[in-house]
Amino acid sequence: MNKIVFVFLTFLSCLSVEAQTSDSLRSDDASINKEHNEIIKVNLFPMIGGRLSFDYEFGLQSKKHRSSMLFGVDAYGVFPVTQYQVNDPKGYAANLTVRRYFENVSTNVLDGGFVQLSGRLAYLSHIEPRSVLIAPSQYITVNERINNPHATVFVGLGKQFVLYQRFSIEYMAGFGVYINSNDLAKEGLYAISPQSSPTVAGFWNYEDTPLALTCSIKMGYVFGSFLNK
Repeated sequence: MNKIVFVFLTFLSCLSVEAQTSDSLRSDDASINKEHNEIIKVNLFPMIGGRLSFDYEFGLQSKKHRSSMLFGVDAYGVFPVTQYQVNDPKGYAANLTVRRYFENVSTNVLDGGFVQLSGRLAYLSHIEPRSVLIAPSQYITVNERINNPHATVFVGLGKQFVLYQRFSIEYMAGFGVYINSNDLAKEGLYAISPQSSPTVAGFWNYEDTPLALTCSIKMGYVFGSFLNK
């Protein structure tokens, strides 16, 4: 995971150099217009549960409306969290989001209110201590690794602010469905599950139903490409 963080920081440094070069070119040629329509960002909420979450958003060309697509990756158990240390959550997730902006439609900058549809595939596992009867009135504690491959689909509503044409702040909330093969009623008793530890899973599952809720606050770095007017 340290390699992932190193690659990410190196990528940001390259983007900064590209942005400075692009700004220089823009001042030399007035016929070229820079559209800040790509953003790489980190979700701040997951760090509470020890999860690392990155997103890459890029604008889709359209004369009628502004829209974008997002690719996201998550890694579970990256940061040590005392509350979940015994359970040792591990895993990964990938998501794909299609977003439509309904504010500031005259610009291609990814700024304003939006509605989105997202799909996610994930694999999360953790250790669950349980008691095993070995003799009358004698128990021992064993650690069982619980696996939870699952999928989610969410509809979300939010807003993104682009500051100084270089940085973005986004907040979003949504609802959807949680799909897996586990017994949801039993899963609610686990220390690590979308019902009992939403900061780890990335969303909250309502008791033993498929209903799920999610929210996020993300910060990002904005860059773009040169497009002819």
